[in-house]
Amino acid sequence: MIKKFWSAPLRSIAPTQRSAHRVSFAQLVQLFEQSILSGNTTIHPSVFFERWIGKIYGTHPGEQTYRQACLTELMINLQSVVTKESIVANWRWDGDKQQFPNYLPAMLFQIHQRYSLLDVLGLLPKRSLQQKSRTA
Repeated sequence: MIKKFWSAPLRSIAPTQRSAHRVSFAQLVQLFEQSILSGNTTIHPSVFFERWIGKIYGTHPGEQTYRQACLTELMINLQSVVTKESIVANWRWDGDKQQFPNYLPAMLFQIHQRYSLLDVLGLLPKRSLQQKSRTA
């Protein structure tokens, strides 16, 4: 006689899926091939921001909140590497005098690849720049 050790029905321990549009395996392979075959390992900060800030924050170059969105995105992704004060004081990616660390384009390319995949899957984060109200 075999004893029954577990009487509760089994359920999946996989995380629940967010509502996303369906992407075929072929589309994912094509995305990876484009990324690998492009030969790029870096992306210029201005190109990265133009591509992703509008999709994530809903703000675009020339708008008042665009620079703040760029700084916020850098802080979210590079918080273990740099401080906001360092970015504001020393980094420039627009205009004639561009100045940023040598490692930034390579790091942004990695983030770009991740965001490209999340975008195809319909899982790209949406963020806002709501200012905290100050209470006296």
